[in-house]
Parts: sequence; C-alpha cells; structure tokens
Amino acid sequence: MSNEERLTKLISENAFLQSQIEELTELAVSYRREIKLLNEKYGIEAELRSIIENNSEETEYLKYQLEKEKQKVITVSKRESAMELELLENIKMETAYYNIKDQQRSDNARILDLSDEIRRTTLVYKNLEEANRKISEISSLNDILKEENELLQYQLKSKKKSEI
Repeated sequence: MSNEERLTKLISENAFLQSQIEELTELAVSYRREIKLLNEKYGIEAELRSIIENNSEETEYLKYQLEKEKQKVITVSKRESAMELELLENIKMETAYYNIKDQQRSDNARILDLSDEIRRTTLVYKNLEEANRKISEISSLNDILKEENELLQYQLKSKKKSEI
C-alpha cells in the first residue's frame, strides 16, 4: 500500500470517524437533554412527592380536625336536645302553673260567692232566730193574755154570781 492509498484510507477512516464523532456528539447532546429532562422530571417528581406528603399530612390533620368538629357537633346536638327537652318541660310546667292559677282564680271566685251566700244565709238564720224569738215572746205574751183573760172572765163570772 502506498502512501497515497494509506492517506486516502486514513482520510476515509477519518471522515468515517468524524461522522461517528458527530453522531456520538448528537447522541451525547440527546442524552444530555434526556438527562436534563429526567432531572427535571425527577425534580418535579420529588417536588410532587413532597407536595403529596404535605397534602397527606394536611389531610390527616384535617381528618383529625373534622373528627374533633364531629364530636363538638355531637356534643352540641346532645346539649341542644337536652335543652329542647328542658324547654318542653318548662313549657309543660308553665302551662300547668297557669292552669292551676286559673283554677285558683275560679276557686277564689267560687269561695267569694259561697262566702256571700253563707253571709246571706247567716243573716237569714239570724232574722229567723229573731222572728222565732219574737214569735215565742208573742206566744208567751198571748198565753199570759189568755190566762189573764180567763182570770178576768172567771173574776167577772164570780162577780156576776156574787151580785146576783
């Protein structure tokens, strides 16, 4: 092989190697891009993992808070139910109180009516006693007058007999 042939062969190999270097350079650039994309993707992925972990922690905290709020709602609901029952009892008691108060007013009015009737009846009995006493006096007086009348008649007859 001559120098020219060697030179041609070297030039040809050089050209071939240059083309392979260019291909490898392009491939390296492509790999660098992929690596950059992967790094970005990994960075995004890591960031997303971090966000997911934060969201998970926040979700757990919110679940805890929600459970606390549920307990508060249950407690408030129980208190509200108890207060409603107490209010209903108070309403029943108040209704009973006003019914008793109305009954007491009615009873007081009836007592006043009965007191007036007793007072009138007592007055009638007093008047009746007075009338009975006067009747007894009149009857006694009548009896006395009858006896005096009989005595006078007897005396009159006796006097008539003695005059005769």
